[in-house]
Amino acid sequence: VLRMSSRVANGAQLDEISKYLDRMRDVKREADEQVRKLRAERDELDAKMEQLQQRRDAVEQRMRAEQQRAERHERAIDQAAETFEKLVESTRNLADFVKKEYQDARNHSDS
Repeated sequence: VLRMSSRVANGAQLDEISKYLDRMRDVKREADEQVRKLRAERDELDAKMEQLQQRRDAVEQRMRAEQQRAERHERAIDQAAETFEKLVESTRNLADFVKKEYQDARNHSDS
């Protein structure tokens, strides 16, 4: 009788162990599925980060080109402004010269 009840107890324990093993396998499958989903999400984020980095690099390159263009324009503006100032000064000198020559010519013709 003892052997029988011990076998029954062993059988029940084996069934219980088997059920827990099945449950643990289910939990592991769920964890594996979560890992797969998270890995896919990470890979998607990596791809997006790569795209964003490429876009950022392209924007950086365009920004540098525009900066160089702005600097060229600034130099051209500075040079044009300097030349304009010289032109204004030359025009003023020319006007003074012509006015003086005119006055000298008038004064000599009056004499």
